[in-house]
Amino acid sequence: MADNTVTPQRTKALLWNKEALDEFDTAERVARAAKDPKYTQVLADRDLPAGAAAALEALVTAARGFSAGAVKVSAEAEGSTRTESAERTALVAALRGVQAAARQKHAQSAPEKLKTFGIGTRLGTIGFARLTGIADAVLDTLTGDTLPGIKAAQQQELKDALAAYKSADATQGTAQSTATALRTQRDATLKEIRAARQTIQFAAEGAWPYSNSNNAAAREAFQLPLGKPFTGGR
Repeated sequence: MADNTVTPQRTKALLWNKEALDEFDTAERVARAAKDPKYTQVLADRDLPAGAAAALEALVTAARGFSAGAVKVSAEAEGSTRTESAERTALVAALRGVQAAARQKHAQSAPEKLKTFGIGTRLGTIGFARLTGIADAVLDTLTGDTLPGIKAAQQQELKDALAAYKSADATQGTAQSTATALRTQRDATLKEIRAARQTIQFAAEGAWPYSNSNNAAAREAFQLPLGKPFTGGR
């Protein structure tokens, strides 16, 4: 029976994080307001450090870099996935060629030997470890079992297909690991951004309380609610 199963696909992570993008935008607006000459002296009178806005902008720049890097590497990982899929297909095809020869030689006279060639396992559904393990075992078996039609060239084809598949998997794994590390750095910096942004906003809340309608413009500039006090969040 033909094996028409589809190779399982890895779950893709979302490339852009909406929460992070929203936080970056809010933080940059708050930093710009804090650097506006109309507001700097008032904030200074509330003991907000002079470099608070610049420090916040630097954090956002760093986090945006982590985000962009994660997106770039994730896109590269998707390309690696396609490469790995093609290399897997080539490896399975090479293995099936050997299996056909093994059936030709052993199916009638020594069927117990078929398992040593991975016959009986659905190659299209198994994972990386099992597939490469079978391929390694088949290559080892071929050193002592000459099969009809499987010459040095066919054995080399299997070796090359196995090496290419292992290389593609390693490349993809490295890309995914790098993307995960960049997202972790982004998320850690995001916490710093939120804390720094709120510190400025709390100073602005004290300087321009919502109860005074004349403070509406300042509150909008610092991303503060107009009808209630700012208590945190975004």
